[in-house]
Amino acid sequence: MPATRAAVGRDATRTPDPDDTPTTPPGIQRSKSGREIKQPTYLSQEQEIENQNKATHLKLKRNGLATTLRGNTAAETTNPNPNANSNETTTQRLLLEVKGLREELLRRDTEHQQELQRLYEALATTQRELEEIKGHVTRTHSSTCSSDGHSEIIQELQSLRSAITTPTTASDYPSWAAVVANGNKTQVAPWSALPGGRKRQAKETNCIRISTQRGEAGEDSDNTATFRKNLPPEVATAQIQTALANAPATQDTQVLGVGVTRTGYLIRFRNEDQADIARSNTEWLGELGNNTKLVRPRFGVVVHRTPTEELISLQDDDARIHKIMEENEMGLHGFRVSQIAWLRKDKENAIGKHGSLGIWFDSREAAERIMDRGLLVGRTHIGSVVPFQVKEKRCYQCQGFGHLAWACKERARCGHCAGDHDRRNCAPGMRAKCLDCAGEHPTGDRTCPSPAHPPSSQ
Repeated sequence: MPATRAAVGRDATRTPDPDDTPTTPPGIQRSKSGREIKQPTYLSQEQEIENQNKATHLKLKRNGLATTLRGNTAAETTNPNPNANSNETTTQRLLLEVKGLREELLRRDTEHQQELQRLYEALATTQRELEEIKGHVTRTHSSTCSSDGHSEIIQELQSLRSAITTPTTASDYPSWAAVVANGNKTQVAPWSALPGGRKRQAKETNCIRISTQRGEAGEDSDNTATFRKNLPPEVATAQIQTALANAPATQDTQVLGVGVTRTGYLIRFRNEDQADIARSNTEWLGELGNNTKLVRPRFGVVVHRTPTEELISLQDDDARIHKIMEENEMGLHGFRVSQIAWLRKDKENAIGKHGSLGIWFDSREAAERIMDRGLLVGRTHIGSVVPFQVKEKRCYQCQGFGHLAWACKERARCGHCAGDHDRRNCAPGMRAKCLDCAGEHPTGDRTCPSPAHPPSSQ
């Protein structure tokens, strides 16, 4: 028995030979209970590694976030997984950027608050200054608005009013270029703009003008029996008073005196009513003889782009005047056209289809009505109607009006620099100065805002 157990034990514990065939496969492992232990596959090993990495990354992330929020630098932890280290770095960078943005917003908000505070302080300072200015103005107004202050203000206003209403020596006429440029927008007739026109109009309300002829050739200049031009005032007054007394309608009128004019006489009556009677009843002019006529004021207008065919086809000016008066119903208002004429420089060539027509009326109201409403010629309405003005040449020696340079006896004035010398002797480079408006341009320049104009006769 003992030999048998020893033999069996030796056999059981001896190391098998390499050539012996194992009784159990080498790849199979068994537990103590004898169950087979299966080796893990490749996929299960990968899943286990991934789960471990996730658990490690989550733990590191929590530890790093808590450390960063406390203001400390996160502890560096080595992660065996490179992807986890990359994600951790990105997260930390984002957290740092968020922190930087938060600090920038706080800084800007602080600056904005400081700027608002400065604006509030400046606004308060401005309001205080305004209150001080208002108080000063109120005190000044109360101190100046005394009785003496009122009287001084009234005197100043009166002096300003007199300065405004007193006519100046310069003419208020618009230039021809301005009249043409304004077209039918011209509303104010130039006749009332003459220097002293208001005073002369008030003075001549009781005056009338007449024209007569000179004495016959060879007639004695001392002969006062015939009424003619250039008689002594006493002789002319006596003859006019006699002619008025011989006419039944004017026998009660009385002549105070006469003035000699270029074409005849200016007769002054006692009052305006007597002058109107003598003006309305012209029988006494026939008593004077020598083709004596009543001089009526004329008010001219210029009608631009007037169709010429209908007017040229008529026989004479009387027919044309009749056509204009009838088509524009001037007779219904008591208006009368005294003369018409085509205004053109080249009178030798035939007139075109349109032209500028000058029309002269015997009253200011007629001219103003045509300028306001336009002119009707046939079926054509023309709205471009402007006042007529006589263009007078200017003396280039003294820059005055009424004469030319060859007959000038006045002091020479330069038309370029306004100096006391002839323009031909003006030194080169001299600054231009206008004699009319003192502007920096030559005298007579078209751009002059207030050019001088001679008195215009209508």
